Amino acid sequence: MSSIGLDLTNAALISAGATILLGSALIYVLFSSGDEKSTPIKRISSYLSLGGTSNTDEALNDDIDSSPKAHINILYGSQTGTADSFSCQLSTQTPDHGYQSQVLDVSDLNQENIFQKLKTINGDTVQDNNNDPYYVMLLVSTYGEGEPPDTVIDFHKLCLQKSGEKKDDDNPENDLKDLTFFKNMNYCVFGLGNTEYEHYNSMGKFFDEYFQILGGKRLKEIGLGDDGDDIEGDFEKWSDELWGSLEECFMGHAASDVEEENVTNDEVIEGMGGCGSEINQEEKKEEKKETMPPCPYVIQIIQNDNADSITLDNVNVEDAHGVSKHYFSSTDCPISTYNEMITGSAKSSDTSSPAPSTLHMEFDLKGTNVSYQTADNLGIFACNTESVINAIANACNFKLDTYFRVLNAKNKNIVPLFPTPCTIHECLQRYCDVTSPPRRSELKQLSYYCTDPIDAKVLRRLSSKEGKEEYREKILDPHIGLVDIITRLCPSICLPLHRFLQIVPRMQPRYYTISSCPQVVSPNTVSITMSVLRYLRNDSTIFEGLCSNYLNQAGITNSKVRLFNRESTFRLPSDPTKPILMIGPGTGIAPMRALLQERDYQKHTLNLPVGRNILYFGCKHQSYDQLYYDEFNALVTKGLLTKYYNAFSRDQQNKVYVQHLLLQNKDETWDCIANGCSIYVCGAIGMGKDVLETLRSIVKEMGNMSADDAKKYLEGMHKEGRFVQELWA
Repeated sequence: MSSIGLDLTNAALISAGATILLGSALIYVLFSSGDEKSTPIKRISSYLSLGGTSNTDEALNDDIDSSPKAHINILYGSQTGTADSFSCQLSTQTPDHGYQSQVLDVSDLNQENIFQKLKTINGDTVQDNNNDPYYVMLLVSTYGEGEPPDTVIDFHKLCLQKSGEKKDDDNPENDLKDLTFFKNMNYCVFGLGNTEYEHYNSMGKFFDEYFQILGGKRLKEIGLGDDGDDIEGDFEKWSDELWGSLEECFMGHAASDVEEENVTNDEVIEGMGGCGSEINQEEKKEEKKETMPPCPYVIQIIQNDNADSITLDNVNVEDAHGVSKHYFSSTDCPISTYNEMITGSAKSSDTSSPAPSTLHMEFDLKGTNVSYQTADNLGIFACNTESVINAIANACNFKLDTYFRVLNAKNKNIVPLFPTPCTIHECLQRYCDVTSPPRRSELKQLSYYCTDPIDAKVLRRLSSKEGKEEYREKILDPHIGLVDIITRLCPSICLPLHRFLQIVPRMQPRYYTISSCPQVVSPNTVSITMSVLRYLRNDSTIFEGLCSNYLNQAGITNSKVRLFNRESTFRLPSDPTKPILMIGPGTGIAPMRALLQERDYQKHTLNLPVGRNILYFGCKHQSYDQLYYDEFNALVTKGLLTKYYNAFSRDQQNKVYVQHLLLQNKDETWDCIANGCSIYVCGAIGMGKDVLETLRSIVKEMGNMSADDAKKYLEGMHKEGRFVQELWA
């Protein structure tokens, strides 16, 4: 696939029978032993506010002692929303430890406003009282091969400028260096990464180092979360230890007592979710230690019989955070070309497995504000299927044609989660990720909305530290989505809409590397190359990737697709005479096709001198899945493509991959590297690791270097933008 990241499950295709069996197995495995008596679980449903326009089921925690030990700034920088989610979890824990916190997206911080937004331990702005210390907890993810997420780019640049390592873009003569910029900051950092990638957690490590370089004082050693293993467990361990580290800084401060919260028994609003029941007061007392955090949202129903007269709210898009920004800026575009390049399997003996499919798709950008450069990333928003939408609506008692908007529970301002007013149907279709496996923290939150005590215990067990292996086995590995849990595995769950929006993650875009050059195909046409993800599960049901199957269906039905462009790191060298080395097996060929189109444009349209172009492609069978063969062969004939190497892994007894051909051509490879070439790699992360190791061995041998020097050599190329990788797990 040319998708950057995971193409997650379309959970609607899990058969009901198989899912019910799984639910039974969960209950049997977790509760078949022991004679503990079951007791009814507290049921919280939706509450009709006095104004009659919104609902909430718990009062906001406004009655906390106004004299906390200290104010804390919790910052997050996120690519997919995980750091955002963790920061909110951390914020809900602060009152329990006697602190008060604010959560800030680092994309909202710049040199002019950062000290207006950050608060000192006494609650003043740092700008108004710059002699007092202030406390920062930063949770930040790493994107791709060690890059900052989109929302962190400017903050990352600010730190480099203040350290003196980067000049002012607008005025290079302006010296922004200031090694005391964070002189009163006390900080700790939690990084979110994946050990599968070469530059593991590089952004977390960067900010942990540079906060100190700029005068900050580290409160606690950096925490490193591994999304390839148990990132929630890593976060829980770090946050548990965090409070002890903070306590050392506040010895002598009197502890703040937190008053008991008076939670109102709720009523049900028809069409807005919730099932309704009396709350058992004894159980309410017993469960006081663990309850849902206050909901930051209330739902305002739009009473209007004429849908055509409803107009979208005029909101400041800059107030939207994370993925919500893209909801307001993305555009619906028609599909102009749909070409299934690979269908069926030429040599597969497994007739029960779904046939593989690889697509070339083009989108018409005419009349939109979407523009792109060669080999950028196209962000695609998938839609949930009607079967998924209806299943959720039936389980939660949602009336799908109801229009609503989301308000801040405290000040009743509009919250720009997504464009509103919208119907519940559109909300479930476009903005709620209900098919991805939920995190353990989400399972715990769902347990509060189970009327069946067995359902609640299953979810609490799976969400616990002790149950993380069972969680991996029964939720992650078989790709069990939230829709399955809510509608089938734990059918007693019934969420009111505001809680649904609080718990369920927002729909994330899936990124595909663009396989076209706008100067060649047209600025109004953009193409992608993608595999449709389908495979047979162990229980004989079919797993289908959400976005790739959505795109496949959109191509068949000629539907519009909501998309936007994001810049990538694939850029040709500024000196066109420099050689380029491209390695892109499978759909990793997408950016290489685009780069070659641009090189062809440079040579034959702009009449520029163009250096060598060497391409490595890999697939299983030459006769079956050699993508774009005619195009590349024509470029060879034309004299643009200098060398075109193909590794067909299954066409001979011994498997041959692109890294094997690289090693065979080590003299040519080293000659390119020594002459200042740029290297581009795109594809699966396993391939990327093998290619990297092969390149290191070539540099070591041919350049007469030590292993450490060879590694540093390629790292230097990476920093210069001459070694670019886009890999997916």
